[in-house]
Amino acid sequence: MNSQASPEVRFDDQTVIITGAGAGLGRAYAHMYGRLGANVVVNDVNEKGANAVVDEVIKGTESVFYSIFKTWLLTPIKPEAKQ
Repeated sequence: MNSQASPEVRFDDQTVIITGAGAGLGRAYAHMYGRLGANVVVNDVNEKGANAVVDEVIKGTESVFYSIFKTWLLTPIKPEAKQ
């Protein structure tokens, strides 16, 4: 419960997208918003970490969670020399 808010702040029926949610502050925010009723979109480049956070948060709430991963490789753009 948020002891600073009266009445309690809720995020029911709202969706939050958290990048870097596989660890650290992103993980903490995923748990916080899940407890406050939000649908949480977990995004991280580390699939194992993201899946672990999804599993943890699902156990603590009935909110719906999604897991999105970076599945492509970005290659540097090399400008062509103009002659």
